[in-house]
Amino acid sequence: MWSDEDSLNVFLLEMENRYLPLLEKHVGPPLDKKPECEKFLRKHIGSTSTLSGPRIEDGRWVVDKKRDYTDAVRLLRDRLKTGGRTIGIAELVSQTMAKTSKILVDQQILPTYLRNKNLAEFLTEYLDGKPKWLA
Repeated sequence: MWSDEDSLNVFLLEMENRYLPLLEKHVGPPLDKKPECEKFLRKHIGSTSTLSGPRIEDGRWVVDKKRDYTDAVRLLRDRLKTGGRTIGIAELVSQTMAKTSKILVDQQILPTYLRNKNLAEFLTEYLDGKPKWLA
């Protein structure tokens, strides 16, 4: 997180991929855990989210499920539209986020970057990837 005197707060999330495949491999319990296996099978056999399986791989039950979200930005927007209380964000922070948060992706940050020298310095240093003292 970065903050400046103009009440601009930035949460920087760096992700390897914005988009994920529709299919998610869900590994269940080992075969020797009978009650857990029964619960897993009851949950996934016939479920509309189960795309393939159940099957056994390496001594465990496995299903391929449909992901609820394949776009990380859509997931963040959904979880943060009420400030993020349902994902563990503290109440006071959540109240502010519900009113003022914006999710900017890639080049969308450029106008804010160009307007705010402190943010520009912070992001440039972050993206450089090494501490100042190594310059």
